[in-house]
Parts: sequence; structure tokens; C-alpha cells
Amino acid sequence: MMNDYKMHPLALILPEMQKEEFAELKKSIARNGQREDVITLEGRIIDGRHRYLACKELGLIVSAREYNREMDGESIEEFIADLNINRRHLSTSQRAAVAAEISLLMENNDPLPKETEQQSEVESTEK
Repeated sequence: MMNDYKMHPLALILPEMQKEEFAELKKSIARNGQREDVITLEGRIIDGRHRYLACKELGLIVSAREYNREMDGESIEEFIADLNINRRHLSTSQRAAVAAEISLLMENNDPLPKETEQQSEVESTEK
């Protein structure tokens, strides 16, 4: 049975992977399996949306775990920034935009931004 998750709006702060990057990720998962868990918050993905999509396309069961403040040791926003800003191949302007959006969320103390149009689009492609 496949795991079905929706995307959390926090996961959508980061831009989509390029098609070539996604194809490489998918090949890697097909060859080596899913090496890192997808991280969820209240059952919605906050980290690992591309791993999740690759596993779904490959027909694999997704390995996931819930965000745990004690284990992860940071605010949700810092956790997402730490995992993604330095790990992903983002341009300088993309890094700045992501950092600004995360900073704004932290200033507003709003870890749960309203759903966006892109959120609805991602959820509809998952069906």
C-alpha cells in the first residue's frame, strides 16, 4: 500500500527541482532505495517532497517520520532552512528569497502559512 501525503505550505517555500535533478534523484532512489526519510508535520510533508514524488512514481512505499522538536533541535523554520538552503543547488537570488520568506515566518511566529495556489496545484497532481 502506498503512503499518501499532502504537501505542507512550508515545503513549497523552496523552488521545484529542475527536471534533470529530479530524474537523477529518481534514478538514485530506483538504484539505491530511499536513503533519507521524508519529514512531516501534522501528517503533511515539510521536507522531502521530491523524494516523496520520486518514490510514488517508482511505486515504492515512502519512508517518513514526523518532525520532532527534541530530536531535530530547532524551530521548524530553522530546520527547513538548514536542510535545504545549503544542500540544494539554488542560485544566490533563490537562496535570498527562501531565507527572506523563512525569516518573515519566524518574525511573525507563523510556522503554518496559509495554503497557496501552488499548494492546491501540488495536491491535485498527487491524485
